[in-house]
Amino acid sequence: MEERRKLPRRHLYYYSRVFDEDTREMAGRLVDITHEGMMMVSEKPISSDNEYKFKLILPEAIEGKRNLVIEAKSKWSKQASIENQYDNGFAFVNINDKSARIIDRLIKHASIF
Repeated sequence: MEERRKLPRRHLYYYSRVFDEDTREMAGRLVDITHEGMMMVSEKPISSDNEYKFKLILPEAIEGKRNLVIEAKSKWSKQASIENQYDNGFAFVNINDKSARIIDRLIKHASIF
């Protein structure tokens, strides 16, 4: 698969839980994040080109919030190195300024460089 990412991934030391806002079910765990998108590991593959509204549980309060609701479009899904796990890539959609600041703080304070 050709690498098209413009920004380097920031792997997180805490794999935050990610919930689908429509179904209220856990969709997976956040593995890495950039200002443009994220990778999530899940127990099921996720179809490409679908839009989702996710709630990311933050490892600590950021700007007074314990979670971040964000829209994302699925870009790819592939079998992870662990059996029955899938890596899924997403591009963020319609990011507002406050969400962008929360993502920035998450990248700076919760990532492994």
